[in-house]
Amino acid sequence: MLLAALIDAGADIGRIQEILELIPKHYPRCKSLDLTTKEVKKHGFRSCSVDFTISEKDEETPAQELIQATDEIADASNLSERAKSFARTTIRTLTEAESKLHGVQISEVHLHEAGSTDTLADIFGVATACDSLGVFDGEYVQLWWLLEAAPLLFHMEPSQARRLPFWR
Repeated sequence: MLLAALIDAGADIGRIQEILELIPKHYPRCKSLDLTTKEVKKHGFRSCSVDFTISEKDEETPAQELIQATDEIADASNLSERAKSFARTTIRTLTEAESKLHGVQISEVHLHEAGSTDTLADIFGVATACDSLGVFDGEYVQLWWLLEAAPLLFHMEPSQARRLPFWR
């Protein structure tokens, strides 16, 4: 939903698709990834809708593999350093939260839904959209809006997300 809103706000869809094309090249679980957008009307309001069509291996993903893929995608991309940092920090926050929730070290974390390709697609899509809109151009970036968006990104109820260890 956040990605759709950023595209609606004018984010460069071509640039987003360029970055998303890197995911199957650097994330072994992902076979293919396609992004489609369309205009929808609900309850009298027009908005953008985003859908990912994903073909991936149905398996658990070690957290370290997701972190490594994130680093490789960021390094291969033409994103700004701040956008790359955003993607890396977001993945590390997610894996640290999973580690704390399960009471194990990150090296022992195996992700199910959170290790899905759509997690990387959402995070890199949002990072690229924010980059194209100039969100990261400021002296420093306040990420309070990401914390508010976490329930949407990670498919949680807001009350669940606020109980996560990284929630401030």
